[in-house]
Amino acid sequence: MIAARSGRTADITKIVLEGEHINLDIQEKNGDTAVIIAVKSHEPDTLRELVRAGSDLNLQNQEGLTPLMIAAMSGRTDITKILLEGEHINLDIKEKRTGRSALHFSAEEGDSATTEALLKAGANPHHKDKYGVTAMELAPLVSQSVREMMTTLPSRFASQRAVRRLKSESKDLEGDDTSSMLKLEGQELESEGRDPTAGQQSQVRKKMTPEMDPEHSPDFDL
Repeated sequence: MIAARSGRTADITKIVLEGEHINLDIQEKNGDTAVIIAVKSHEPDTLRELVRAGSDLNLQNQEGLTPLMIAAMSGRTDITKILLEGEHINLDIKEKRTGRSALHFSAEEGDSATTEALLKAGANPHHKDKYGVTAMELAPLVSQSVREMMTTLPSRFASQRAVRRLKSESKDLEGDDTSSMLKLEGQELESEGRDPTAGQQSQVRKKMTPEMDPEHSPDFDL
């Protein structure tokens, strides 16, 4: 943590490359990890080494903030993009007190560049905080193009990163790949206030032959 705070990237690199057994995710009394300290100190080189070494990027400090939330609030798009390189980063974790995500914070700050980076990485603009407010409603100051991106992006983002994340999460669910993906899709639809069974209905309809599908059954003259 001292190395992270001082920006001594060479020291961290040496520890990692020499294979020393070190817990990168130890938290201070306030819950800050080495990654959070590197973010707060604006040390991109140190942060990059910690990300590459496999640090947990989803740990929250006592304020309920993740490294990504802190980066989003600080307006440092370069720091945000380094965090987005992390293999298992969760873009939609909610801050404990308000229920806001990193996207909420960047939108509220009017930071178009960071907001765009989060959206392209797969952050969900439909998530609501504890007061029912979405990131879109907090974004009066971001550029028009970013606001349009929020409204036109589909609920299931097409970026390769979002697809990889969904596939990775599906492996942790019970059942075959199809049922796992349906569970994830149901959770996504429900978070948007839509019918969580819509995905299942779509899959069933795909498996139905024309004879089985009532919408495609032939009309018979009696």
